[in-house]
Amino acid sequence: MKKKLSRLEAIRHLVSTRALHSQTELAELLKNSFHIDAHQSLISRDLRTLGIVKVVEQGKSVYRLSASNPEQEILKKAIVSINHNNSMIVVETMAGLAPFVADQIDLIRDQIGVLGTLGGENTIFVVPQKINNIQAVCQSLHTLLKQGS
Repeated sequence: MKKKLSRLEAIRHLVSTRALHSQTELAELLKNSFHIDAHQSLISRDLRTLGIVKVVEQGKSVYRLSASNPEQEILKKAIVSINHNNSMIVVETMAGLAPFVADQIDLIRDQIGVLGTLGGENTIFVVPQKINNIQAVCQSLHTLLKQGS
């Protein structure tokens, strides 16, 4: 989980501070600047998770953080609480939004160590892949859902 979050933070930093034109360029900078190895498909998923889009600036395509990410805005407003015990994480949402939030968690579940989710009307049960990582998974969920990615 820590590696995932540090990679996301590194990508966010690089996109915010440089004009990056390709995923290959981003992968090279991750390796050279942060000692993070990442292949193209992983970078592609991370870009989508962070809401990074390609825009045209001065006639060239560059990656930028999206000024508006509707899904992330809904997630920030949908989450009421994220808690855990020794075996499961419970995410409480505004009424009717648990299925949407559960789908968003399922999109990144392998990356943050989630085995699966079960969403009702306003409650989601999240099962971690490993119980001994439950605190890290809970923190990853909090960072990615509540604070925004």
